[in-house]
Amino acid sequence: MSAPNVSVVRHGFATAKPLKTSNFKVIPNEPLPELQDGQVLTRTLYLSMEPFLRFSFDEAPDAKSEGPIVGPGIGEIVKSKHPDYQVGEVVKGMTFPWSAYAVQTDPKGLRKIPARGKIPLSKFISALGLASCTAWSSIKHRGNFKAGEIIYVSSAAGGVGQVVVQLAKRAGLKVIASAGTDAKVDYLSKQLKADYVFNYKKHDQRAELDKALAQLGSPSGFDIYYDTVQGETLDIALEKVKPHGRIIAVGMMSTLGKKADFYTYKNFGLVVRKHLDILGYTLFSHLEDATEFLQTMIPLVESGQISVSENIVEGIENAPKALIDMLDGQYNGKVIVHVADL
Repeated sequence: MSAPNVSVVRHGFATAKPLKTSNFKVIPNEPLPELQDGQVLTRTLYLSMEPFLRFSFDEAPDAKSEGPIVGPGIGEIVKSKHPDYQVGEVVKGMTFPWSAYAVQTDPKGLRKIPARGKIPLSKFISALGLASCTAWSSIKHRGNFKAGEIIYVSSAAGGVGQVVVQLAKRAGLKVIASAGTDAKVDYLSKQLKADYVFNYKKHDQRAELDKALAQLGSPSGFDIYYDTVQGETLDIALEKVKPHGRIIAVGMMSTLGKKADFYTYKNFGLVVRKHLDILGYTLFSHLEDATEFLQTMIPLVESGQISVSENIVEGIENAPKALIDMLDGQYNGKVIVHVADL
């Protein structure tokens, strides 16, 4: 190691509270354990800001008030005691602590980044990363898309939502999308070509969905709701989805950092009366999809047919604010922290 191991750790809990910068602590040079047989040392290049990182700050039995923050990242192997990994190889995985260097105790969870041609390395966090794989894999296992169907995508300007919009359009669906700023609305409409887009913070969701459905010639409702938020947005979607419609449930952004009972559903009985299918999904149950995902998506990303807007934040010491702002919806697209150059 030629540079100090700057690390960011959790400093106290924030159960059912908004995250603050005081919930993080920067350690200028955190000691590393001695590398053991079967392990590798990685130098962190990029860290991915993900909604599930919020759970690291919820108090749990036996959890210490100060602890590591671990999530998706990209790194270069700088020392190896594992026969399958060589110094200089670049890998991605789910076990990157927020630190300049990391001992990967179980490298089998790392995936070597293939020859990437002209694709920037950051794309393996954004358009070829966890959120994009979630979108692709959830559609593969839960979508059953049919050309001509109408899908409503909430939080459509996020890392998952942007890819869902594009894959739905490629499959011949009509897309209704919502987002929380006018800039995001413009991006979804002009760049991603969603058929009807509205700002849910400025306009009544029910009224906007009615307008969208009338414009798309389907006043009886949409066929699919792709849900990453839950809460009131899901409740409204239950009203507007067609009988025998599908709800693909992949996230719960509106509940993060909130009390479990913060929202009481009023329309859940419509699931029974409309014979709706609610299809839950997590990528962690389909990690075997990673190879097929990359084989399918790399040509689409390289040719520009699929893209995800990137927000690259410089410096690991700025990761706390990047995560806080991402959870607050202040970014359009994927939020990535650039830690070091390759």
